[in-house]
Amino acid sequence: ELTGEFRQQHFLIGLILSELAAVFELQSPALHARAANLVRNLLTSHDWDPRYSDATCKARVATLYLPLIGVLIDALPHLFDWNSETKGRPLVEGSNEEQDSSTVNFAVAQAIAGIPVDQAKGKISAETTRHLLICLLWVLRHVGEVPLRNWWSDLNPAKLHRLLEMLFICVSGFEYRGKRGILRSMQQRGGRTTEIVKSRLEDLILGQGSARSDLILRRRGNSQQQFFFNSF
Repeated sequence: ELTGEFRQQHFLIGLILSELAAVFELQSPALHARAANLVRNLLTSHDWDPRYSDATCKARVATLYLPLIGVLIDALPHLFDWNSETKGRPLVEGSNEEQDSSTVNFAVAQAIAGIPVDQAKGKISAETTRHLLICLLWVLRHVGEVPLRNWWSDLNPAKLHRLLEMLFICVSGFEYRGKRGILRSMQQRGGRTTEIVKSRLEDLILGQGSARSDLILRRRGNSQQQFFFNSF
């Protein structure tokens, strides 16, 4: 688990995972994506690092990221669920005993600030959920059998059930949906991306109120006036 002792022994990993858990409490898809990409890029660099090509070395690295599974288990109600009609709804209702002191203190701080707890916790998008699930599967794949068994034995039934629910989400999230489904998804994302890129290019070229923008608009106006007078 992401305890104080773990953070002292492994400061950088503990800091990253602590920030990842804190970001899930915010209603900001952009921050969710940046935090998930950070962890995914770290695991990718470990996976491609020739120093960790040996299975034993890679297992030791994966053991350092075991608290990531606990972070994702706590964030399960906010993950995107491809099997649910209401995407991202809570799959498992946890008991009050499962909430740690940090979660309770955060909820109290939100209540004092007048922020509803349900509104403060944002849902995680499908793409970010896939990145997080990839990190989960990488840790489960490369961690040693003995550390994984010891970690499982310490889980209470509620968290173990949440882990199984998350594995079911992995199955649906990475399921092959056929060529038509892939093309449809690419077209939907590509259409939105094209509009965003086009808008940014226009802003970059025109400059939105800059001298270059005024010059271009003035030239357009002069050309229109010249065309109007030439027509007579």
